[in-house]
Amino acid sequence: MIVSVILYIIIQNQLILKRPFLIGELIGIITIVIILLIIYRTLKYKGSNYLITMGLLIMLIVYFITMHRVLIDNKVFLLSYHLMKLLSFICIFVGVFYHKWEKNHESISQREKQIKLYAEKINIVVDKRTAQLESMNTKLNEDLEYAKIIQQSLLPNKWIDFSDVIFVSNYYPCEKLSGDFYDIFRIDNKHIGMYILDVSGHGVSAAMLTMFCKNSIISGERLIRRYRGLKPHRNLQHFYETFNNAKFPSETHMVMLFASYSVDTRVLKYSSGGLNCYPIVIKENGNVYELSENDGFPISRFGEFYTPEYTSSSTILDIGDIVFFYTDGLTDFTKNKIITYPDLLKLFIEIRNAEKISEVLDEMIEKHKNRLEDDVTYFIMEVK
Repeated sequence: MIVSVILYIIIQNQLILKRPFLIGELIGIITIVIILLIIYRTLKYKGSNYLITMGLLIMLIVYFITMHRVLIDNKVFLLSYHLMKLLSFICIFVGVFYHKWEKNHESISQREKQIKLYAEKINIVVDKRTAQLESMNTKLNEDLEYAKIIQQSLLPNKWIDFSDVIFVSNYYPCEKLSGDFYDIFRIDNKHIGMYILDVSGHGVSAAMLTMFCKNSIISGERLIRRYRGLKPHRNLQHFYETFNNAKFPSETHMVMLFASYSVDTRVLKYSSGGLNCYPIVIKENGNVYELSENDGFPISRFGEFYTPEYTSSSTILDIGDIVFFYTDGLTDFTKNKIITYPDLLKLFIEIRNAEKISEVLDEMIEKHKNRLEDDVTYFIMEVK
């Protein structure tokens, strides 16, 4: 294209001047064509170094012509002289520019190759580590599932009938393992013991503490079980001391409530260890009230600084009365969105049957079972 432009200019010049082509002008055109072809083939096959070398050679030729003033004065070589002079600078400039571009392109190519190599190695390492983590995660899930089965096997049956009193319960952990726990058991033929607790946190650490509670609260010795069980505050006092003798982290704590029920006198004795959900009594006549007379100190690692004195309170129940024990996950609407406390009281007024209350609550909890942010535990006691 450049050659065509130059030819067009020369031809127009000849038409204006109305004179034939000179031999020098013809030689200049041929020289331009040859040099441009050399530049093209040099860039395509040789590279920038050859182009710079060619430019320097052309400059030597120009210098040689300059040394022979006769050639410059001769109009035959004048056009070729100036064109060669111009093209020598073009060759050197293009060669230097192409050399820089070639060097940068080579550097970029090397970096791309290195990055590609690094990426391949990283992918291999990532795939290997991912496979290891997946294997570890599978094993961990299997262990957690097994631990879940063990923890739930320690819970009492969801339906217990002691002939004079029945218990209906349920338990919904927000994770595989729960920090909530409860138990219902016979102290002797005439007394029934029960407790509900909520350990701080969730998951494995909280679940391990619930197992510690299971072994510490209920004694295997019949006389000791009776001694502590008939007076709930003694059980809490003993448990507080046992808990502080253990080497748990200082931030570990829990809240709980222990109660015992006499089948003969229908007296329910209870002692609170800081449980923030008071048991709710639903009387046969429709009255509903909380067992809020007893507030105790939470079970915590303050044994070196403070020794609480737990006390027992009592209430007399009648046939048909219902007592509802629960943890705060049930009515914490900001976390679990199951039911508010006022709506729970309305439910007790409308339904005065332990089994039906449990069915309604279970239906509500099941809707949010996969979105729970806190454990939910409850058990219902109904006097027959």
